[in-house]
Amino acid sequence: MLDRFLSQRLRYKEGRTIHPNREKKNSVQEKGRKDVIRKFKNDIYRFEERPCSSCSSSEFDKISDVDRHGLYFPMSICRSCGLVQANPVLRKEDYIDFYANHYRNLYSARTGFPSAEKLLSQSERNDSQARRLLKNEYLAKLASENRTLLDIGCGGGNFTLSWARHNFKAIGYDYNEEYQIVGRELGADLRIGGLEDALKEHEPDVIFYNHVMEHVRDIELELKLAWEGLKEGGCLVIVVPGLRRIRSTYWGDLRDFFQMAHVFNFTKETLQSIVEAVGFSTLHVDGHIRGIFLKTKHNKNPFKTDWQHYEDTFRFLRNTERDYFHEEKIYARPK
Repeated sequence: MLDRFLSQRLRYKEGRTIHPNREKKNSVQEKGRKDVIRKFKNDIYRFEERPCSSCSSSEFDKISDVDRHGLYFPMSICRSCGLVQANPVLRKEDYIDFYANHYRNLYSARTGFPSAEKLLSQSERNDSQARRLLKNEYLAKLASENRTLLDIGCGGGNFTLSWARHNFKAIGYDYNEEYQIVGRELGADLRIGGLEDALKEHEPDVIFYNHVMEHVRDIELELKLAWEGLKEGGCLVIVVPGLRRIRSTYWGDLRDFFQMAHVFNFTKETLQSIVEAVGFSTLHVDGHIRGIFLKTKHNKNPFKTDWQHYEDTFRFLRNTERDYFHEEKIYARPK
């Protein structure tokens, strides 16, 4: 692995904190930060190198090693295909512990579950996203037939409620039972577990991931499970943050974009490649990124290395960092 840091600003230094627009001004988030730092220092959390999750290459450039919360977290780009991913990556058991014990505090900066008003408001905002996706005629047809949709990583069920309003038989799955209480009270069908648990109870027509797939450590296994679990002619729908939209959604700040919770940072090309390599065909994918993929008879596409995409993506990241004019003084002072 080569060190090709995009700037000195993206090198880890103890005491770095977060973008002030992300600071929650309370003790819950800072406790989450300190708890994670303590586990690193005590060698409880450990990193391990692995091949590219898309093309299996072992050739990487490390481009950053500090995340939005000032935590040490290496981010690399595959030199064969251009997929930006955490590598070295935390061990599987460390991610399980992180999500179970620290994620909500670090990101939500609160404990407890969302109010009914907030969850319903978010669900109504999701309607516009659902309508965009339903412009795809094939997905719209499945909705009109009241087909089964699994919302994986549903949280409180805001999108589950939205899909139900659009005529799907929508069922949400998430490991955080506390977050599901209010969603159930609002009428969402929410259950405990992940995709593997969901497929024990349902043979879905649609599997939906909203800002979840970038968190999935073993993405190839998840995608293969989705392919096997869907009915023939079913759809996989994935919405993830778009790497090339950093400037419009993250203030152009790579320090804010790279984060411990995100194992992968996709372009539409890298998402499409990794999904098609499992056996899906692409119905739609755009730069936001919203993708709709069809399960057909198994037509797995062998992955082809894409040196040009690596070069283009690295150049985009380098130029984005070069054009980020804000200095370190905008960041919160160390606590």
